[in-house]
Amino acid sequence: MEILEWLQKWYKDNCNGEWEYKFKIEIETIANPGWSVEIDLEETVLEDKELNEHKYDLNDFEWKHYRIINKIFDGAGDPNKLLEILLAFKKWAGYYTNLDIVANSTYNSTATLIFLQQWYISQCYEEWHDLFGVKIRTSSTPGWEVIIDLEYTELEFKEFKTYNSNEDKNNWKYLEVEDKKFYGKGDINKLVEILGDFHLWALS
Repeated sequence: MEILEWLQKWYKDNCNGEWEYKFKIEIETIANPGWSVEIDLEETVLEDKELNEHKYDLNDFEWKHYRIINKIFDGAGDPNKLLEILLAFKKWAGYYTNLDIVANSTYNSTATLIFLQQWYISQCYEEWHDLFGVKIRTSSTPGWEVIIDLEYTELEFKEFKTYNSNEDKNNWKYLEVEDKKFYGKGDINKLVEILGDFHLWALS
C-alpha cells in the first residue's frame, strides 16, 4: 500500500467526531533544512506502544531521527528523509500493512512524495529554506491542509486556475495560488489528491 494512502486511512480511522479536534498530524519543512513529522497517538491504539529511539547522524547533510515523546511520534530528518520517516512510522504502527487499498489511478502518490522532496531540495539555496517551506497538516473539519511557498521559485509566476469542488462535507477540495503560495484543502480522503494536483501542475 502506498504510504500516503496508508496515512490517510490511519487518520480517517481515528476521526470519531472528537479525536480530530484535539489531535493532529503535522508535516513541515524546517530551517536546517529538512523535514519535521509529528503525529499524535493519544486515544489511538498506538498510544502505549513502545518505540526504541532511532538516531542517525552521519553529518549535517545526512541525518534522521524518530522517537515517541508525550504520546507523539516525533520525527525529523534532512531534505531527503521525508519518505523514510513516514515509512518508519508505518512499519512501527504495524497494521494495514497488507490491507489492499485501491490507489487513485490519476495519481502515483509515491512519485508525488519523491517529487515534493526533490522540489524542496532544489529550493534549498541561499536563505530560501530559512524563510519559506512546505506545511501539510490535518484540520478539525476533519480534513487536510497543504501550504507550499512559491516565492523565489520557478513556480512563482506560473498560472494556476482556482479549483473548488464542494459536493458535501464528506467530498470537497479547494485549490488556489494566492500571495505566491499554493493552498490546498480537502476532506479526509484528499491528501493524495491535493499533493498530486500540485505535482501535476508543477510539471505541466
